Amino acid sequence: MKLFGVIKADAYGHGAVEVARILIQEKAAALCVARIEEAEELRRAGIDHRLIVFAPPLLAQAYQQLAMNCEAVICAKEHVEALVSAATQLGQTCSVHVKVDVGMGRLGIRPDESVSFIRWVASQPLLKVVGLMSHLPCADGPERVLTREQIETFRRVTEEVIEAGFRDLDFHLANSAALLDYSGAHVSAVRPGISLYGQLPSFEVTARPNL
Repeated sequence: MKLFGVIKADAYGHGAVEVARILIQEKAAALCVARIEEAEELRRAGIDHRLIVFAPPLLAQAYQQLAMNCEAVICAKEHVEALVSAATQLGQTCSVHVKVDVGMGRLGIRPDESVSFIRWVASQPLLKVVGLMSHLPCADGPERVLTREQIETFRRVTEEVIEAGFRDLDFHLANSAALLDYSGAHVSAVRPGISLYGQLPSFEVTARPNL
């Protein structure tokens, strides 16, 4: 299983560049940031590792992401159009992760639209679908039923995507809380954030490793 280390918000205040270098030494498969500005800081510091930007790109940000060789998260037609436009003008390809909304209601493709959306994205000659992802907003809380339902939704979408022929993607769902408490959320990659820095996601998690 791959580890995608989350170093958004200056690595939770610990220094993104310093933490990035340590995670690379520890064989993290990728680094994750929230915004393009955070990616820019890492690239300026000479960090050339695989880098995923969570915030979906508009046109100006799409140019920046491609120029810095970042992987984009997408969940709407306008994100695809922005990346295609930038990729066409720059003459290069872009790797993308499709985000599915499993119940948070903020960003993401509807589960029943995921396969058709991925097929459409994959048909764009300069875009390469490399991942399928979602977010568990309540995994660190006391309400377990909702999180289990969301994990099941992502599992079902994952199976449908694989059956559609997209077998070699990075399927990633688990944040720190899900990494600790929900083994069903461990797919082909996990995305620990706060737990990397020695802190439990909340006092509601039942697993209590010595962080």
